[in-house]
Amino acid sequence: MLNHLKKHNKKRGIFLTIKHILFSFLVFVTITSTGQETKKSKLFSKIIEEVSVKWKADSLGQQNLRSKYSKKLRKSTIDNITTDSLVKYLGNPNAVWHSDEDTAYLYYTYSGTLQLGKKYYEGIIFYFRNRTLYRIGYSDNDPS
Repeated sequence: MLNHLKKHNKKRGIFLTIKHILFSFLVFVTITSTGQETKKSKLFSKIIEEVSVKWKADSLGQQNLRSKYSKKLRKSTIDNITTDSLVKYLGNPNAVWHSDEDTAYLYYTYSGTLQLGKKYYEGIIFYFRNRTLYRIGYSDNDPS
């Protein structure tokens, strides 16, 4: 009986060791994957340099060139961007709002006319504090 218990405990010990190794491997893969997602996020300054010419060509958002770039910009890692550098690469915004602390620049990413003749737009909003970009948002005037 004692030998049977020793064999059982030995098998159980090996099973627990394998279980710990697999758990450690899964934790490692999860951490590595999370790190890779962060590395894939491009810097905002690099993206605006890449898209500058096409972005400016669709200044009213009517050619739908800006939509795909808007998604890239919203997923990007914000680096040291000023209002001057944003305007340099993306052109003048379609609208600007000021508050006590912040300034917001709206750029149309898509605009058109709905069936009833009502104007529709989607836009990306860049929020600045002390002339430095700190947040990116999305806006639309969807009537539904």
